Parts: sequence; structure tokens; C-alpha cells
Amino acid sequence: MLKITTQEGAPIDIPDGHDRRTIYENLQRAAEALGINAFRWKRNKLYVAEVVGFIQTQGVQLNILPKLDTPEENRDENFLFNLLASSGYIKNPKFAAAQTKKTAFEPLEIVISELASEIETALREGVPRRYEEKREDSESIRGKIDFPRLSTRPPGNALIPILHSPLSAGNQLSQAVKYIAGVLHHRTTSSVNRQRLGAILELLSNINSREFSSRELHLIKISRHEAQWERTISIGQMLSTGHSPDPTFSGEDSAFSLLFKLEHLFERSMRKIIAESIKNVGLNIRHNSSPLFLLNDPQSQKGIVQLRPDYIIHKNEELIAIADAKWKRLDRTKRAYGIDRDDLYQINAYLGRFKVEKGIVFVPKLPWMQAGWTVMYEIPDSAAKVHLVGVDLECLLSRNENTKKVAYTNLSCTLEKILI
Repeated sequence: MLKITTQEGAPIDIPDGHDRRTIYENLQRAAEALGINAFRWKRNKLYVAEVVGFIQTQGVQLNILPKLDTPEENRDENFLFNLLASSGYIKNPKFAAAQTKKTAFEPLEIVISELASEIETALREGVPRRYEEKREDSESIRGKIDFPRLSTRPPGNALIPILHSPLSAGNQLSQAVKYIAGVLHHRTTSSVNRQRLGAILELLSNINSREFSSRELHLIKISRHEAQWERTISIGQMLSTGHSPDPTFSGEDSAFSLLFKLEHLFERSMRKIIAESIKNVGLNIRHNSSPLFLLNDPQSQKGIVQLRPDYIIHKNEELIAIADAKWKRLDRTKRAYGIDRDDLYQINAYLGRFKVEKGIVFVPKLPWMQAGWTVMYEIPDSAAKVHLVGVDLECLLSRNENTKKVAYTNLSCTLEKILI
């Protein structure tokens, strides 16, 4: 297995003696299976886009880390684990950081370990049981008679086709849990994880085995009484999208991908960070209770192009600002620091339709930015303003309390100046 570690935005360097073009094509196919634009071509070389995670395919394992512009060992790995924890994909970043000192970096193994632990805990309460509709042949009537099937039976048949909903452990949820545990058992490279998942599969041995497509997993609904299985199914849905058989591998291997868009992780993390940073000045983040559209069709009375800002900031009941999180690396040598034109069009559309005068675009802080870095642009013939704010996400997610406290203080002061 050829193992390559690179960073977002960096080239994928293939060692001598390997077919670079074939490896590039296989990596692209694996990413396309996830529906993620993970790579871009530049000067006949494949570069990573704004994604992090893991791809294994055709004898190649690619690990993608966030870029921190630092030579410090493990710092980029620790940042990724903190980012995944803040976004809800990893629960214990301290454990994740400890694991990387023992084994090769691979966030998927951390996810597998945590999920195995959660399944073990949930199974202590028993295998999930559900009322699910079943068709059976019975000597007595239970539920209701299945008349369409009965009409096709010859006279004199002693068994009655019935349709009923017994409380059973052999339901779709328990089958999905077994399928997910089996996929993880097949995929893990950790002997500890394999042993734990093997024990889980033994506990589920009485449950019928079946394959689940990604679509079938996404159709499973979890009730409030089944909350302990919610994360298992959620992670299973995500992993199933990136899992496929690989005919070039033997027995224990498969093609497997786990990629995250950095903008998605950034947006999820910033929701908690912003809420914490502005709560002491009487501000809060809310969801838009009713959809707002850029245009309206007068004939059908239906909206066209729904507007979905990442954050809607209120003071008491008054909406005062709209904000978006964009994982864009600004360039101080370019006009407007190289911020994408589409991002500015988008925030301008938000300001007009939501009728507010303050718009914020959060971007990752770069080494050349001072603490609390921000820049403001005015919209001509309007009182509206757009602020770019550099966010020191690494420090805000740090496990060092002093580092985190300073970062939160800086961000709180910056937002207070803009919003109050």
C-alpha cells in the first residue's frame, strides 16, 4: 500500500517508480463517487482542493490535512481532530491526538473506534426492537388478512396469508446497525477495533444480514426512543457513500473514502463559536423561520432562488446582521484580498432581501493577519457595509484553555465593534 500525506491546496507528489497518471485518475474517481470536487489540475499535476480526509483506492492511501503554514509536528493533525470534534464528527479529540502518536494518521480509525464504543453501549440496552409490517402465512389470523395474496391461493389451503406488525428485533434498524458494524469491521486496520466490532457482530448474529445502499440508509428514520442509534446511522450514511468494492485488492481491502469540505466544517464550527462570542452583548444566532427568496414568480406565486445565509444575527427580536463562513485563503497582494466575486454578490443579495445594513464574511486567519484582523467595504448609495473578518480557528478550537480564552476575547471584541 502506497501511503501519501498532503495538505489542502497542495500538490499530490507521487514517488518515483509509480504510475502517476493512473494514481491521479483513481483518486479522482474515488472523490467523484462522493460527489465532491476534491482536486484540481495545475501544470500537469493534481492538487488538493479545499477538503480534508482520507481516500484509499487501487493500492494507494491518501491522507489530506488542513494547511497551517507551520513546520511543527502533529500541529495540523491536532487541528483537524479539533475541527472534526467541533463539527460533531469526533467526540473526543484528546483521544484522537493520542492515537496519532501510536499509529499512522488516519481520522477514519478514530471515527471507527468511537462508533464501536457507542454501539457497544447501546447494545447493553438490547438489540433495537421495532414494530414493522410483515407478510406471513399463518394458521390463525393476526393483524389482517392479505386478500390480494389470498385471492391467488387454491381452495383448501390451511394457511392464511396475513399482514401484521409484531415487535421484533429483526427489523430494518437492527439490520442496518449490523451492516454498518460489518463494513467497519471489514475496513479497520486496528486490531483493537476489529476485535470490538467482531464481538458486536457476534451479539447481532441472530439478525439477518443484508446489504444497504446509501439511499436505503438515508431513508431510515430514527424516533426519539431510538436516539442512541442516531449517530451510528448518521455516520453509516456518510461512510456508505464512500465505500465500494475494489477488484484489485485481495480479501480484506476495499476502496474507501472519507472526505470533508473545509467550508462545511468551518461553517458548522463557527456557529457555536459566534454564538459564544456574542452572547455577553445581548446578541444571538437564529435560524430563518420562514424561507426568503431572491425573486418571486407572479404567476405561480412561488419563490425563485431561496436565500440561505449561514448565520442570522439578532438583538432581542430585531435582525441586525447576516453572516457567511467561507474557507478562502485571502491574498494581501490582490484587490479586495482576492475574495471571490460570487461571495460578495451573495452577501450583497442577503443584505438587500433581509433589509439589514451589516454583512460579515468570516474567513480563516492567515499568518500575515494581525489579531482581530478585519476590513470593511461600503455599498455605494447605501448605508450597508460588508466586513471581512479573519478567524483564528486553530486557537478558538485549541485544547489549551488560555489560548482559547485569548482567541475568544479577540473575536468578541471584533464582533462587538462591528455589531454594536
